[in-house]
Amino acid sequence: MDWQRAESEFQPDVTRETVPETFQASAREHADRPAQRYKGGVYDRSLVRAGVVDAAPDGGYAELSYERMHGIVRRLAAGFRALGVDPGDRVGLFAHTRMEWAQTDFAVLGAGGVVTTVYTSSSTDQVAYLLDDPDADGVVVENRALAERVFAVEDRLDLGFVVVMDGEPHEREDVYTLAEVHALGAETVTDPDESWVVDRAPTEPASLIYTSGTTGQPKGVVMTHRNFTANVEQCYRRVGPRPDKLETGTPAIGPGKTNLSFLPLAHVLERLGGHFLMFASGVTVAYAESPDTLREDFQLVRPNTAASVPRVYEKLYAAVRERAEGSPVSRRIFEWATDVGRRHHRVDDPGRVLRAQYALADRLVFSSVREALGGNVDFFISGGGSLSAELCELYHAMGVPVLEGYGLTETAPVLSVNPPEEPEVGTIGPPLADVEMRLDNTVGEGDRVGELLVRGPNVFREYWESPEKTRAAFVTTSELDADETAADGGVASVAADTQGVDTDDEAPWFR
Repeated sequence: MDWQRAESEFQPDVTRETVPETFQASAREHADRPAQRYKGGVYDRSLVRAGVVDAAPDGGYAELSYERMHGIVRRLAAGFRALGVDPGDRVGLFAHTRMEWAQTDFAVLGAGGVVTTVYTSSSTDQVAYLLDDPDADGVVVENRALAERVFAVEDRLDLGFVVVMDGEPHEREDVYTLAEVHALGAETVTDPDESWVVDRAPTEPASLIYTSGTTGQPKGVVMTHRNFTANVEQCYRRVGPRPDKLETGTPAIGPGKTNLSFLPLAHVLERLGGHFLMFASGVTVAYAESPDTLREDFQLVRPNTAASVPRVYEKLYAAVRERAEGSPVSRRIFEWATDVGRRHHRVDDPGRVLRAQYALADRLVFSSVREALGGNVDFFISGGGSLSAELCELYHAMGVPVLEGYGLTETAPVLSVNPPEEPEVGTIGPPLADVEMRLDNTVGEGDRVGELLVRGPNVFREYWESPEKTRAAFVTTSELDADETAADGGVASVAADTQGVDTDDEAPWFR
């Protein structure tokens, strides 16, 4: 059975109707497995101060089981309800990628809230916009430094509370540590079997994620619970442990695997691929100290997977190459090995001589590269930009496959990704299950150039309080067939073998 047929027939049981229900089900199923690994000596965690979690050794990692993480999330959800979070209320999340970000995200969603993300690089004016536009009812920040950016513009906001992940209790009555929110929840949560998830329909908003705003103020993309759970299931069908993969030994994400998380969780790529998908799958998520410590953290964590943007893979390769080229002789060996690796990767049958050369190159160079990345990498995911085909091919040749994909904030975000079974360097892979793509050829020139149109259950429902922008973002099939559409999106070229799937013919296309 080919992988595409196996994927279409695979019906995984990894999602529920909403995001927090999905996490709750996974946490119960994988209770004894490690859920999170966190590094010591990085943050002054209030949860550590309060004895909720153990302190990790400086420069080393500690872990939480799914059962313990689930308990923390349950109590935080109850604590946020005690602070006044009602279903549909917007709560900002303003912190670096870390274990408390993940716990807070699930907790606010479980309380019925809508998480709106704020980037740690945001200026005070940007913070004001990202909290004022969605009319946020509260915000969770990492530390006092980020809290000060909020306080600087609080007269422009209508916040009911500010929660700080790190440090000691604040002198202001409307400012709480995350540990204090946890304690509030602990007062009301007594039955461990009681669900902590407020009922929400899958079509209701789960999150507001703001676009980059390169052509004006950022637009708030309204993502529903169904958008996220659909994309989790779609990705799981592509990279999860399908029965055919178990038979062939193809790498897959799932229980027993570890993912290293370091991209900003405020961006939808990491939020879906390194967070929602991983926890739904029973994977252990380890949090890097920062993008600047990746070499060290890869060694400590020894992950199986990670998702990133092309620039990070370029920097990782540059660091590996610098380390390998310590002398003129080692430089020549490295260059010879990479040439052999590329030639070996390009042929189906390398022959006896090239096979022997590759074995030597692997022993002299490539095995050291894999070990520098922890020694356990099954594959990396690349998105958010185009990775050069030459570099992608070299990663594959070194035994570290990089699976390129494509997506948009408005599509939760993954639309396509290369399959681990048959990755094709220089492409974004076939569309995921239940994703349909087509080109509006009234844009651009030639048969393979036009405006890319997509639809599927992972496509967003609307821009926040922007009906005109929402209407302009969609087009109907009848409008396309009549060539009446006006192009206002990007110009794209799609491979001729892009596969379509059965969808609702009346559903509009996002452009």
